[in-house]
Amino acid sequence: MGNFVDSSPPPPYQNKLYKLCYDNKLAASHSFLLTLDAKERLRQLFYQNSINDYTAVHNALSNNAESTLIHLMLHSSTSQTDRPRRRDGGYHSCSLFSLSDSDGSLPLHRACVANTHIDVFKLLIFAHPKGLRETLNYGELPSDLLRQRLHMMGDYDGGERDKLLEIQKLVHACV
Repeated sequence: MGNFVDSSPPPPYQNKLYKLCYDNKLAASHSFLLTLDAKERLRQLFYQNSINDYTAVHNALSNNAESTLIHLMLHSSTSQTDRPRRRDGGYHSCSLFSLSDSDGSLPLHRACVANTHIDVFKLLIFAHPKGLRETLNYGELPSDLLRQRLHMMGDYDGGERDKLLEIQKLVHACV
């Protein structure tokens, strides 16, 4: 019996930045973004896959991206006026951080269910403050997602719970 080796190319719905963030190669994602010209950075950042509409930002946040990568993504997506085209042929006119996936999840929602640092939350709130009042397709606000995480932790006494309480306090102060 021979070894099965899949030599097919990666699925076409993944661009390089998306794939790096998906594979949790966040330092490589940061370096890759720095090598791109402004127009290609936007194309890479605004890309949404055709399966669940995730962006590289959704993937980076799911993998606990640090604030330096999120800050670079924020700066790269807001400092240019030349927006790439959406799948429907129109141009992106919104913030990268206001793009939702197929569940209605904004990057801010994604951060609420991941182990995200408070500095990243501050950047996400700065980038899209209206996201604090936007619900998922299931009706949950970011504050609801944080509350659910705290409830699931129970009385666990550790730094993670303290961090979540600090983030929850920040979210409530901004609403």
